[in-house]
Amino acid sequence: MYRIITLITISVSLNLSAFDHSYATYGQLLDKYVKDGNVDYESMIGSPDLQSISALFASVDSNRFNRFSLDERIAFLVNAYNFHTIELIVQHLPLKNGIRDIPKPWDTAFIPLFGGKISLNHIEHDLLRKKYNEPRIHFALVCASKSCPELYGKPFTPFNLDRQLDNAGKRFLHDSSRNRIKGKTVYLSRIFKWYAADFNSRYKGGFREYVGSVLGIPIVTYKITFLPYDWSLNRVQK
Repeated sequence: MYRIITLITISVSLNLSAFDHSYATYGQLLDKYVKDGNVDYESMIGSPDLQSISALFASVDSNRFNRFSLDERIAFLVNAYNFHTIELIVQHLPLKNGIRDIPKPWDTAFIPLFGGKISLNHIEHDLLRKKYNEPRIHFALVCASKSCPELYGKPFTPFNLDRQLDNAGKRFLHDSSRNRIKGKTVYLSRIFKWYAADFNSRYKGGFREYVGSVLGIPIVTYKITFLPYDWSLNRVQK
């Protein structure tokens, strides 16, 4: 009984307190376990930080979330997606190859959010993509795989979200392991193929306009080829 009362008290306290939009605790986790965009998943096994950060996200119900500003909502969802992806990997270690070894990793509703359980796909497709016209989220969301964008070593925050998303896109496009130029061909991540419609809704010339502006090239004169996608785990090599 005492344990139940204590848990209720903690839950009420979290809901009544001001939400930390700097994501300090999550930031400490990233600083400790993320190296050059890769993650030391094995060292997180048994870490109490995972439970406390999960509780922080779970403390936000739908009413509270709807009172967040636009940038607060986007930052919250991006951080929640990335954190719960990390948590999912840690819970299923060891993995032979990567996230796709886990049954239905994106469709399973395992994330305690908004008073229920939702999936990673719900965060990405039903919330972020459907409700916010912001294709740069695809450089911020990390699905624990080598061909995904590097995991940013700091949380996304509403205080400088636009700059962070701009920087994420620049890092991704200038990363020759994920995108590169050879001669008159631009070899691009399949992310641009899968989510072309998202760029079409924001940029008149679609992803080509965006890529050309970031790389500083007359993109219409280049051939576009999409690279194979490496789904192996973005783990720190020891």
